[in-house]
Amino acid sequence: MNLPKYDIHEDEFLKAIATRLGLSGKTWDVFLARFQDKNSNATNKDIAFYLEAELLEGTSDGSNPATILRDHLIAICDKFEAQGCD
Repeated sequence: MNLPKYDIHEDEFLKAIATRLGLSGKTWDVFLARFQDKNSNATNKDIAFYLEAELLEGTSDGSNPATILRDHLIAICDKFEAQGCD
């Protein structure tokens, strides 16, 4: 984004949206990582690798971070849809 001072307020902005959507835990982490401007060109696989420790925390052996990330992205999309976003 090329808005004036966006980079200064990006974290605050994303956290405000996450709070408004009622996100928490791993879904909160996924939202912040996926929507940071610095990650706009990153693939979901890249984000899953970056968040691997957080995504695997509390899961059984054999869990796939990319699958966990996808499930949380689906939950985020559902939250946006519930707020009237396509």
